[in-house]
Amino acid sequence: MNRDGDKELGCSPDGDYSPISKLAVGLGRFSPRFPQLSAVDAAGEPLSSTHWGAYLLAEQTVYRVPETQRDLTLFARCGFTDGRTSTLGYSVSAGLSFRGPFAGRENDTFGLAATRAHANPQGRLQLSSEAGVPLSSNNETVVELTYQAQVLPGVVVQPLIQRILNPGFYLPDSTVAGVRLQLTM
Repeated sequence: MNRDGDKELGCSPDGDYSPISKLAVGLGRFSPRFPQLSAVDAAGEPLSSTHWGAYLLAEQTVYRVPETQRDLTLFARCGFTDGRTSTLGYSVSAGLSFRGPFAGRENDTFGLAATRAHANPQGRLQLSSEAGVPLSSNNETVVELTYQAQVLPGVVVQPLIQRILNPGFYLPDSTVAGVRLQLTM
């Protein structure tokens, strides 16, 4: 939900408006082999496997307040791993950001997002073993609400609140609040 300076605001230096329209694909692979989380051979030694992951991201401005720099942008992201060397098998995120949610506050951004992470079978075994208790869920979900306010030129304050459902896949639901201070020289 952060954007750098003028480029971050979707504006060129002369103030022209440019909406966000982005599609990104990523793929990563580590060349060394990693031990699998729970699979072992006949001697009890961990089996090894190639560690890899991929993601797909889409971000699109869907509405602009006429003749302003204020707009609404939606995003969605899906990422997944090999499922044997990482506790998470996949995650899905979606959200929105509204740049300039109030007239006269064009440099502010309101954001709402949710992410759901799913533990794969080997990951669930690993997490349960580390926690010493059975997992209460296969998924962890985080919902975040944030407001990024430019209070002075070069000074941005960003309070946020997160609601986490099934943290660690076995802990009680929790709420986290925080604030970020950004100073630009």
